[in-house]
Formats: sequence, C-alpha cells, structure tokens
Amino acid sequence: MTATVTQAFSPADAMTASGDGPAIYMGFWGLYNEGDLYGNWIDLTKATTAEEITECIDFLKNKFGHGEDPRFDEWMIQDHQNLPICLHGENPDLDKLEEFLTALEDIGSDNIEPYLMACDNQHDVIDADDFRECFYGIFNSEDDFCQEYFEEQGTDLGPLANHIDWSSVWRDFNCDGWHAESLKNFDVAIFSS
Repeated sequence: MTATVTQAFSPADAMTASGDGPAIYMGFWGLYNEGDLYGNWIDLTKATTAEEITECIDFLKNKFGHGEDPRFDEWMIQDHQNLPICLHGENPDLDKLEEFLTALEDIGSDNIEPYLMACDNQHDVIDADDFRECFYGIFNSEDDFCQEYFEEQGTDLGPLANHIDWSSVWRDFNCDGWHAESLKNFDVAIFSS
C-alpha cells in the first residue's frame, strides 16, 4: 500500500504567473512612494488561500526587504489578472480572494470568463452554486441559445423551427430576466436573473 504524500506549500513556487489563470502583482507601499514599482507576480493557482498569499507576501518581504526595512511594512497589489472587479484595488480582502479561488476551483478554469462576468454582475464574489444557478451556458449566439432551449424543453417544432424568428424570441427572453454577455472568442454567455 502506497501512501499519498502531499507537498507542503512553498511560496517560492507561486512567485511567477503562468498562463491565463488568476494572478496578482504584489508590491510594497514604501517602495512605491519612492517611485519604485518593484514587486513580483503571485500565481493564484498555486497560492490559493489567504494564509498562502500571506506567506508569499512574507516571502517577498524577507527576500527583498532584508528583515526590518520599513519600506516593506505595507503590501499593495499593483496589477492583477483574471480577477472580478470587486477584487481589484490595492488591498483587497484576502479572505474574499480565497472565496473566489475556492469557487473557481469548483467551477473549473474552462468557465473563468463567465464566472468573472457573474461576479461582476453581482458586484461581489459568488459561490459555485450561485454561479451554476445563474449561468446557463456558452452559445454561438442568442438565437442559437433560444433554439437549443426550446429543443431541450422537448418542444418539437418540426419544420416550423426553420421559420421562427429566433432574434425575436431572444428579445422576449431578454425581457424576462435573461441576458447575454460577449466572450473574448465572440461567443455569448447566457445568464438568468
């Protein structure tokens, strides 16, 4: 019988952002006030808890602050990648950041763009269950969504499906609390209110 060994978290492993996952560029107010934007990217797919992010901050303080340098007393986020608007800013709540990362892990990185949109629509981090409740899916267009929606409901439109103005059907859906948001690849994410 072989036991699975879990490696301890090492802040050094999170000190570079890779890919399109969530990341923050961490700097320090004391340096910033002197005109120095020095800092380091932290990969939030590796540092996923408030405690681990704090360990990364302490790692940077010790590595570059050489102990008690007061310029490293206060940290700040100078840049970010793939975070909802509610987590933008220089000193976001690290517990809220952890909530976001936990939900994202549950949702999966394939849905990061719609998840960011859903958080932005709510002006807050939402959990995975709330995301699944409001997110219907990704479609080529609003018209495609409407047609697929009716097919999934078991509505057999037969040859009539070719004569339906699906854009008009979408307008009715849109008035009924559904909305679409464009993705970077020009597909649309469909949400319900």
